[in-house]
Amino acid sequence: MAYDTEKKVALDVALAAAHLCDRVRQEIVPESIEKDDRSPVTVADFGSQAVICQGLGVAFPQDPIVGEEDSTVVEKQVLRELIIEAILNCALKSRIS
Repeated sequence: MAYDTEKKVALDVALAAAHLCDRVRQEIVPESIEKDDRSPVTVADFGSQAVICQGLGVAFPQDPIVGEEDSTVVEKQVLRELIIEAILNCALKSRIS
């Protein structure tokens, strides 16, 4: 069937991002920053975008990817460390399971 590979990759990365968001919700203080439009951006926002972009980039290296969150706004060291920790822990758990 057409797009079977794309569908599988999309589901896999969406589930990985959902797992990361759930872990962040349960274990991490909900630190956030405000965008120019005053909407909050959280560890889960940046982390899930990173997981999705990484998964899509590996599966489809020829395809461009556009994300919503701008990583250059992550200036707070604590927030940056929480994002990296969440991504690494999510990746480690997915390899173990």
